[in-house]
This record gives sequence, C-alpha cells and structure tokens, in this order.
Amino acid sequence: MGSGPLDDPRLQAVEAALDSGRLDQAQTLLKEFQPTPLHRQGLSYLTTRLLFQRGRLSVSEVSSRMHQVLKSIQDFPQARALLAAAEGGTLSPQSLAGDSGRPTNLAIPGPPALPTFSGPGPEPELPSPSLIDGDDDIDTEPLLGSDGFDFEPPTLPELPLKLRQESLGLPPLKLTGADFAHDSSPSRSTSPASSGGPRIDPSELTITLQAPPDRAAAGPPELELEPTPAPRPEPQEAPTLFSVLTLLDERRFGDVLQRIGEGHDPRAPELTLMRARAYLGMGRNDAACDALEPLCQSTSIGPELRAGCARLLLEAEEPLIALDQAEMAHRMAPESPSVLLTMAWALLRVERRDLDLTKRATAAALLQRLDAAGGPTPALASALLACIDAEEGHCKQALLHAARALELDPASVDALVATAVARAARGQLIEAAETWRKLLALSEDEATVLRPRLVKLGVRLEAASPSLTPERASPTSRRVWDPLESALISGEHDALLDAWNADCEPILARLDADPSELGRLAAIALTRAPGFCHFAPYDLSLWSLIRLEIALDLIFGKAPADPDTLEGRLGAQLVLSAYVGETVRRAYDGRWSGSLAEPHEASVETRVAVLAPFDVVHTRLLTGGALALDRLVTLESAHRSVDQWSRYTDDQATPPTPWAPQPWPTLEDVGAYGRALSRSVVAMYCEQFADTPLDHGLEGLAALDSYLALIAPPAAPPAPPSPALRRAAVLVGAYVGEALRSKWGGRWVASESAEPARYVLEVGSIVTRPVQQVYARLCGQQPTTLTEYAARMATQLGL
Repeated sequence: MGSGPLDDPRLQAVEAALDSGRLDQAQTLLKEFQPTPLHRQGLSYLTTRLLFQRGRLSVSEVSSRMHQVLKSIQDFPQARALLAAAEGGTLSPQSLAGDSGRPTNLAIPGPPALPTFSGPGPEPELPSPSLIDGDDDIDTEPLLGSDGFDFEPPTLPELPLKLRQESLGLPPLKLTGADFAHDSSPSRSTSPASSGGPRIDPSELTITLQAPPDRAAAGPPELELEPTPAPRPEPQEAPTLFSVLTLLDERRFGDVLQRIGEGHDPRAPELTLMRARAYLGMGRNDAACDALEPLCQSTSIGPELRAGCARLLLEAEEPLIALDQAEMAHRMAPESPSVLLTMAWALLRVERRDLDLTKRATAAALLQRLDAAGGPTPALASALLACIDAEEGHCKQALLHAARALELDPASVDALVATAVARAARGQLIEAAETWRKLLALSEDEATVLRPRLVKLGVRLEAASPSLTPERASPTSRRVWDPLESALISGEHDALLDAWNADCEPILARLDADPSELGRLAAIALTRAPGFCHFAPYDLSLWSLIRLEIALDLIFGKAPADPDTLEGRLGAQLVLSAYVGETVRRAYDGRWSGSLAEPHEASVETRVAVLAPFDVVHTRLLTGGALALDRLVTLESAHRSVDQWSRYTDDQATPPTPWAPQPWPTLEDVGAYGRALSRSVVAMYCEQFADTPLDHGLEGLAALDSYLALIAPPAAPPAPPSPALRRAAVLVGAYVGEALRSKWGGRWVASESAEPARYVLEVGSIVTRPVQQVYARLCGQQPTTLTEYAARMATQLGL
C-alpha cells in the first residue's frame, strides 16, 4: 500500500480500489476527497492511473505525467515504478491490477538515499488529467478547482447576535471587549466560538445597546455586534474533471452542460471535449461538431487532444472532417498508439464511403504497429481488424475479431459492420440482415452506408428509414439529411424509392378522383419526398418539369430498370404521371381524358399534342432515357413572356428541413448546414451536371450558380417567397458563408434584422449576409451570381 505521498489513508483506499480494478469506486473516492497542497503529488499519480486504466490516457501520456510528478518530489517509488513500466514497454491496464494489490510487472528503482535540492525555485507544474486524451503541454485545466485544489481557507463566520432586553428604558450602553468576555448569559454559549468554531478575541468586539426612537412601534431594544461582518458571497465551485466525468458516466448530459457551460474556454480544452461528448449523448451531433470547431481550427493543441477531436467527430458521423484531424495528429506524433488507432479508424470509416482500397491498406499497416493488446482501446482495435478481414475475405478471422470487440463493447458499430459483411460473404444472409438491423438501431448513418455492400452480397433489407410524411413535424434522424438520402449518395437508390413508393399509397386510393386534384397531391408528395425535395418548387410550371427530369436522373438513375422492379413501384409512377399530366394541362389549357385508375388510357389533350403521361413516365424509367416532352417543353421558347412558360401555382407545400418546425434555423446551426451541403443530393447534382464537387472551396460556387438557375431560372417569372426557396437560400447561403470562412476566416454573428438578413458573416472588416444574398437571387431581386459575389468580397478584402 501507499507511503510517502500516499500515506493518507484516503489515498491508500483509492490505490487499493485501483489495484483491485474497482475503477468506479476509485473515481467516487477521488471525487469526494478534499485535498490540501500536501496531497498534490499523490493525487496526480492516482488520477493518472485511473485514467490510464479506463483507457483515457496512452502509455506515452503516462510517462510524460510521471516525469512531471517526479520533478516536484523524488522520493515517490510508486511514481517511479509507473514511469519505469511505461518507458520499458511493460505497462498495460491489466498490469496495474493484481491479486497482491500491487502491479506485478513493475521494477521499482529506489530513490537516492539523500535527496539533494537545488534551492528555492518555482515548483514544477504537475500534470492535470484529461478525461479524453489530451496534450500535456497545453493541459491547463487544474486538477481540482481553479487554483489547483477544491477547498476554501478558513474564514471568520458571520456572527448575527440579537438579544432582547427586558428593560425598555435603558440609555445607550457600550460594552467593552472585557465586559463581553465575562458575559455568562445563555446567549454566549450558542456562539460559534463556544461550539468549536474559530476562536474570536473578545477585545476586538464592541457591543452597543441602543433604544429605538419609537419604542411602541419598534419594540424592545436589541443587542448587536459592531461591526457586523459583510455577508460573504457563496463561492462559485469550479468544475473539476472528476465531477464532470462522473456526470458523463451517469449519462447526465444536461447536468454536464449546466456545470461547465456551453461556451468554449481555450484555457480548458478538455472541458470542450467533454462538452462535445455531452452533446453526442443527447443526440445533438451538429452541436457537438460546432463545439469541437474551435479546437479543430486551433494551431496550438497537441496531437493527443487533436486525436480526441477526431474520435468525437467520428462518433458524430463526420468521417471526412475526422480524417483531417487524425492526419494532423499523425504528422505531429506518428508513433503515438492512440493517434495510430484514431487514424486507422478514420481511414476505414472514409473508405467505407469512397471505396478507396488504399485507405484500407494504410489502416491495416497502422494497426500492425500497435501492441498485441490492441493499443489503448482493445475493443476498437479488434473491431477495425475485423472490418479489414471481412472486406478481404477472411471471414472466420473477421468474426473472431468482431466477437472479441463486442465482448468488450457490445455497442461497437464497426464490429457489427464487420459481422454483417462476414456473415453475408459466408452466405448467412438471414443472420447478416439481423446484424444490420442491430447496426441500424445504433447508427443510421453507418447502416445506410453499408446497405449497398450487403445488397450486392444478396442480403434482403428493408428501408433504412421511412421518408418524411406530411404528418411528421420534423425528421427523427440526428443527421441533417434523411438517412434515405445518405443511402442514395452512397449509390443505393432502392431504399429511397421503395420508401417513397410506400408514401404514394394514399394517392393510389383516390385514383378515381379528378386527375387535376391528383396532380396537386402529386406536387405535395414530390415536395416532401427525400431527394426530390432538393428540386422544389413543384409549382406545376413547365420549368418544374426540367427540375423533375434532373431529379429522376439522380434518384432513379440513367440505367434501364428491371421491369419486375418497376412494376412494384406503380405508386411512384402514377404520382409522377399525375404531376406531368397536370402541369402540361395547365400550361396549354388542355383537358384530361380518362382516369388514372386506368393509367394507359389516361391522356391530356392540348392544341399542340396529346400526351399520355403514364406511358411517358413508364418509358423514361424503363429505358433510362429522357421524358418524351419535346413538343410540349420546348426550351427554345422558354421565357416568361411566353404564356405557357409564365404559368405556375402559388399553392406550394413545405419541404422537409432539419430545423423544422421553425421557419428559419438558429444562428448556431447555420454553419453546420452549410458544411453538410458538401455531402448531399445537391452535391450530387453539382458533380454530375456541373462537373464541380462541393469541397468548401470557392470553385464550387460556379456549380451552385447552376443549381440556383435550375431552382429559379432567370428567364422565368420572378418567384414569390416560398418555403422551398427559403430552404434553398439557407442551405446554399450557409455553404457560401462556410466557403468564405474556409478561404479567408471569419465568424457568424447575429444582427437585429429579421431573417434572412439576421445571419451576418464577419470576414475581417467586411460584414456580409450570404443567406440574404442567395434569397434575394432566388426571388429575382438580385442578379449577382455567387462567383461575382465572392470576387467582390476578394476585392473588398484587398486580395
């Protein structure tokens, strides 16, 4: 057991709990400990052990922290033992828990017989433990409280003393300290001095007895101490790392935010990580990413802390940003086990999305450099090895690795991914589907990304998530986009199409109704459907048919469809037919003939041509070609001055938005929506139709100009404000703002103006409003393109 710095029985109890592996008990004891400066080295040693045994510190961090402890005290054999094991390569969480109550593989070098001291000087700074791997050089959060210890020096208590006098006619009487000292009244015995409190020198006290002016009204005179000490404000308890860790372990995430606040403190980066962890626990992924943004942009944080950012970003389902952070950490500390593990994790998450086999090979090489135990987090290392083995066809080995990972961490997302792929590859299709459903309950994003891989292996899966319906107030997904859109972006079209086909069933029940009414319902269905909603407004104008054509190319694809599959999507075909037919009828003053209950018999008769809308839609989907509307949608005559191209309806539905049910998002969320646009259906459009990816660079603004011209064509009549245009203005304007910030820096601030002018971006001395700029462009009030807007900004900045 402990001695020297650990000679306090309370510290010995903590050490015993750590030796026996009772980490929760050790944490509770540390939290309740009221330290003095004499305990500082012992506490630093024990907190380092606790965090290492919990897997929150790496071996290199343990070594660094023990070096700092031993700078302040040489006679500390336990710290020397821990340092020797860390630098000798024998330290592991298992080695710190043995039946003997002491580490079983630590050789303890003895201290010098007579310590020598170099004379008075500044005491070296002891390590302050971080709850998530951090960098000691920048670790400024004190161990306990704002001054290093969580205690207050003794102070004189307040002494409210009031004694009623039986006599009301006494003149003012002043008692000296000596008189008070010899007072033997009962009131004396109740004073703090007589009950064990701080002793008070009676000679320093003066008592004045003063009768009030109005005796009848005021009552008897009172005996008061003079002077009465001023009330001391209640000290504000600084958040300690252990108190916050306890709240996190108890999943009291709201209490965490209340305790440490929601603002970033650059002096306490570990608290920023814990704040992000609390947001993740509450399902607020975007808030977690925003909380981490100051750390990600900082140039002063160390590799371990940056790796901690990357790990939280991976949990927030932002693998691309996480990989950037992991690569920066790896350049700074290429041999750190925690950094190696984080880098491999980020590589495999991104590889699962872009199918870049070189990332998988790099991740495998990084994992080989970890020790046999799997580095600081064995469960994660096993899960990642399982993912690699599963994709490379080593299914038996993959299942073994995955089983070990799930034994250590039953909620391991990557282990479930590997298990599903390995079982599917072995022909265990039902078991693979069951595993995928477990994965879906833990991570919709990973489940939708994995879906195409399992479908290719023959696994039959239901839709990842129902699409939004008119009755739903807001999406249940934590992500910005509906999970069905995530599947579409990954190349899996069927999930979205099957779910939307199911949403069209209410319209099928009304096929005997007026086809014009069905066309109006079809416009609502398209506006609210995942994927299609990005190409609203569906305002029954000929312009909207051009947008619908683009949506079909992206969502259905351009390849010929399987006839049996297409037959199972009759509802989707009928909704599209109703919309196309009603749009043409309105533009050309035509009339419906027949009913969509007999879709092949239904037609729209105009003076230009007769249109069979169901046949046109069915042929388009079956062949992968274009909608045969050449005689009706003649682009050569497309202009607002042409009667057919000037007609539209103002009666438009509201598309789904991640900020629903509010009409506008909060300022805090705008940046997250802008960043999310780079992986969206809009980004698919920019890549496939404008040949430019949305990578948060200014080059993507030209592609977004093309998108805006599709949503609100300059030759079309100016569109009135609508929910669809408001949605597009927020998403595109937020992306523009984030692209400007990526190029020149800046920050979002709020103004007193109403939306959309409320969202202000400050770039140096320039104040601009990108969301308002895009909204004005969409409503026909501002002809300036986004590329011209960025060029004007560069000129104003003198670039």
